[in-house]
Amino acid sequence: MNKKLITFFITFIAVFSSLSANAYEDGYLAGYQDALLRKENKFENRQKERSSINSDIWELKYYVNEFQESTDNGYIMSKQKFYGTYSSSYIDDEDCTAGFQIDKDSVALTLFDNDNDNLATGTKSFPTTYKIALKCDDKIYNFVCSSCGEKIYFNKPKTMINIFQLEKPIKMSIVEYNDYSDKTFFIREFDTTGFNRFWNKIQ
Repeated sequence: MNKKLITFFITFIAVFSSLSANAYEDGYLAGYQDALLRKENKFENRQKERSSINSDIWELKYYVNEFQESTDNGYIMSKQKFYGTYSSSYIDDEDCTAGFQIDKDSVALTLFDNDNDNLATGTKSFPTTYKIALKCDDKIYNFVCSSCGEKIYFNKPKTMINIFQLEKPIKMSIVEYNDYSDKTFFIREFDTTGFNRFWNKIQ
């Protein structure tokens, strides 16, 4: 066995051991603190929960409080990028990607171009309106949404969640309305399989 291969194995074992030790120490500390307070070990439960519902499409995350501590309030993120194109008066059929963030009370959409620049516009003072047509299971749903920053929020989140719960393919058409931009988006058909397993975890 040559020296380079031996060095690689030694380095791999050292890094793996360090990561395992850090994860163990974090879990041990969290468990110790929770035990003192007679609380359940959130670190251990979160690790089990996340590993039990693996998906290529969705992932489960938790909001943090003002101390950057994980709370019990979970939300669903799209782990997979949903691909499409967008156009405007000066751009024609450029590639873009879409993603979702979903919790019990809201559904937010993000749109990015190839350079990972945020394509949603709008501020708190000057929000941007979006008309979104969504097709799922041969039915068309219409939404009027708004953006005050990097996310576009659906005006009927419960309807959107009900659509996700069908776990059927979805495609979207998005039209932006404001005084200084005229972008239109088309998000190609994407899969929503497995959504309900994650949704049930945040109820």
